[in-house]
Amino acid sequence: MVFLLLAILGWLIFGCGSGRPRRGSKAESEPGISILDTLKVPTGVDTLVAVSAALAANRVMVGAVEESLATDLYQRGLEQSTQGKPVWDLLRQGMNSPEELPPEDTLKNIELFNQGVDQAERADKVLKGHPSRLTPAELRQYPEALRHRAAQYYEQARDLFERALKYNPWDLYARGELINTYMALGDLQLSLENYDEAIAAIENFLELDASRYDYRALLGDAHAARGDTLQALIEYRRAEDALLAWAPTPLDPAGDVARAGLDPQEYQDWIGIIYRQCTAELALEQSASALAELHRLLAASRPEYPSDSAFARYASNTIDWLMWDGGDIRAARLRNQVYEAGNQENWAEARRLVSQLLPRLDRREARFEIEKYAASVDFYRLALPDSALQRMRRLVNESGFAEMDADLDSLIELHGPEGFAEKMAWQRAQAGEEVRELLDLYGDMCVTYANEVFEARLGDRKTAYIYYFQAALIPWDGQAYALFCLADLARNQADRVVLYGESALRPELISGLKVDNLRNLYTLLLNAYRRLNDRPHAQYYLNQLTALQQRAPEQPNPEDNPQTNQGNEP
Repeated sequence: MVFLLLAILGWLIFGCGSGRPRRGSKAESEPGISILDTLKVPTGVDTLVAVSAALAANRVMVGAVEESLATDLYQRGLEQSTQGKPVWDLLRQGMNSPEELPPEDTLKNIELFNQGVDQAERADKVLKGHPSRLTPAELRQYPEALRHRAAQYYEQARDLFERALKYNPWDLYARGELINTYMALGDLQLSLENYDEAIAAIENFLELDASRYDYRALLGDAHAARGDTLQALIEYRRAEDALLAWAPTPLDPAGDVARAGLDPQEYQDWIGIIYRQCTAELALEQSASALAELHRLLAASRPEYPSDSAFARYASNTIDWLMWDGGDIRAARLRNQVYEAGNQENWAEARRLVSQLLPRLDRREARFEIEKYAASVDFYRLALPDSALQRMRRLVNESGFAEMDADLDSLIELHGPEGFAEKMAWQRAQAGEEVRELLDLYGDMCVTYANEVFEARLGDRKTAYIYYFQAALIPWDGQAYALFCLADLARNQADRVVLYGESALRPELISGLKVDNLRNLYTLLLNAYRRLNDRPHAQYYLNQLTALQQRAPEQPNPEDNPQTNQGNEP
């Protein structure tokens, strides 16, 4: 019993009361242990310096570990964002420090590279040249079957070069051949109108060489041809940014044109890219931005370079076209469709489009043009004279033209034939070119409709007389013809024949008469003056008629009689 008590007491003294560290405990955490006990002082370093450096290193290394963790997370995020892009995988591997490759990888890389070169050379032989140096337009000169075969060879070459780079990401030769292959495939697929394949090839190429603004623009062309105009516009803007990023002198941010140190070819490419942006903005019907791009294109075009003149003309003409109704692209496009339908003689469609276009128009000039065209279509093409003449009457009133009087007879009697003709000539001279065209069209419609009424209604002289009367009050280029028609209808009233006939023969108006009209008018006046017993005037017109008949005879023209339209149809 005593022995057991002594054993327990010894265990408590030596096992629990000792100041030695327990097995497995951290010596530096116990009191009385210095950093010198755990620090191995480097050779040639003072002990105190080593201690200070070790303490500082402990603080620094904490931040380094955190930074290392952050960098690792960034790399993992980058890998996830580019997952599925084998080209980026190759780039990441190629940017790392070269490693010693196993012999079997080196041999496999060389084997695949040689096979890829062989396929690329086959494609070159098919096209008898290097396709990467030919534009899609130039490639289209080759037969389609040859281009398909060349594209197949290049697709095989692409796969082989990509596989070669997997075995050796640092193979610059394989990388260069892969770049050339992507270029060739992009051009070939564009020439074949395989836009999805072309886009994939060009995107891969640009991932390897993002500085090639020309292929960035080509990528925009592919998206535009595919119908993705918005993406095309994005690529065109990226192409311009890539081009100007290399310019020695930045462009003025205010928008003024600067040469920016670009060489002639780069400057020409720059203008071409701006032109593409214009077409994309117009296709998207973005009026404000399209106008801004068009003005930029116009400013960038250099008059001293003939090659720029086409861009300048395009910009100027498109600005005028766009501003036809104040910048409404949709209205300008509808206007084009109206005229296109007319050119195709689809007059019903043209009239339907006019009904859509007119409510959109804001400018008076635009509405005036379309209303006049619609009246021409109604009258000459669709046989809708009532609608056409109503439009023309309204347009004449809205044009600001004021008729002198509503009574032709009183007007001529008041001023006399000479004064009447002078007033009409003065009114026509005062009207602008646009109004003169309107008056000519309106007068021709009145005369033409009068002729049709006279023929269709078996001599409805009264209705025909009204329309001739209206035409004679309009200062148009056929006013003398309308007066002649009135004289012909009034042949039983000699004084009216003289009134209308003498007015038609005034120098200001007579150009509207053809030879047969003039011969018939002389005959009417001769007979009228005979009935009035005015022998001097009768003799005068007999002499005029004799002199006219002695001239070289002309072939009779059916348009020269009062019952025939002598106007110009649209």
